[in-house]
Amino acid sequence: MTTDARPTRAGTKPSAQPPKTTRERVQRRLRAWIPRRHDPLTDLALTVPVFLFYQLGVVFLRERDGVDFFTTQIFRLFSYSKPAYALFTIALGLTLLAASALVRKRRGDDPAAFFSVIFESITWAVAMTLVLGWAVSHMAAGGGPSIPSGFFGKLVLAAGAGFHEELVFRVFGFWGGAGLLRRAGMKRLSAAIAAAILSSLAFSAVHYFGEMAYDLTFLGFTMRFLGGLILAGIFRARGFAVVVYTHVFYDVFMFFAKG
Repeated sequence: MTTDARPTRAGTKPSAQPPKTTRERVQRRLRAWIPRRHDPLTDLALTVPVFLFYQLGVVFLRERDGVDFFTTQIFRLFSYSKPAYALFTIALGLTLLAASALVRKRRGDDPAAFFSVIFESITWAVAMTLVLGWAVSHMAAGGGPSIPSGFFGKLVLAAGAGFHEELVFRVFGFWGGAGLLRRAGMKRLSAAIAAAILSSLAFSAVHYFGEMAYDLTFLGFTMRFLGGLILAGIFRARGFAVVVYTHVFYDVFMFFAKG
């Protein structure tokens, strides 16, 4: 009985099989061009700059992100002491960075991953702006919250929206919701679709409550719902860090487009 296998030298691995179908060739090419997803700890560490910028910058603003449940609780914990709050926030950020650096060193990951995340996120944010720009242009004249007029204030609020809203609606709402639905008996795909829809509805709805509420319109609600679906897709495909920075850059584009 004969086989087609060729002998290999001791200690060497057989060469990889060339792709046989167009689909395999496309998948291999995409893997070569698109960076792989990071583990959750690295994803979280990559967003520490956004977290620190918002958590320290918001001290100087009157406004806060609508789903920022962290800042007020920490202020209360330290009896509203700004120095104590700042030290705790910085220590938390440095702890996450140190833990991630240890994991990445053991695995031999590329330390330049941060820059690839930034580049990819800007690309996604530009694409979102092009897709949703028609709605934004129609909403520009409508009523809305008072956005800080200064450059610094807009950047701080964009960072807060990117970090806290993605943590609440994509990590807990979409990913956590899909997990609960699967445990309840739904199939994986059905659970993911249902969680994406429900979390995106909640994401859109939260923009119409609180101090920074927008005026409720069908167009505005639909635009934010579609934005939530897009962000859920980015989170599912590319991870937490990419979706956080995508949200930040998109909000920066929108804030400055509205003046």
